[in-house]
Amino acid sequence: MGLLEALKKYLNPPNSVVIFISEYEAIFGHLKYIRDSVAHIEDRGRGVDKHQKRIPTNFLILGAFIERRFGFTASDGKFYEIELSESTLFSAQRILQKIISAYSWE
Repeated sequence: MGLLEALKKYLNPPNSVVIFISEYEAIFGHLKYIRDSVAHIEDRGRGVDKHQKRIPTNFLILGAFIERRFGFTASDGKFYEIELSESTLFSAQRILQKIISAYSWE
């Protein structure tokens, strides 16, 4: 479970924060698949998930840069990618700043 998931599930955030977290998850939720695949590249290279079960695909991509995008085959057999750009970083920063600003810091 990621930080934003835990914030939403256990810390009773304001409604606006729940909305902002949902926005973040809609845009960047697939990053967990890329992160897990990068962190466990030895499993992906053998074509298995964290439970050592075969990944349901016939084609593995173990980290690929395609123009300005980085992608990986994940444990569910799907290919996930993210654009590596200033606009992507600004989008993430904008949403995270809205989450932080939604709280009273007195």
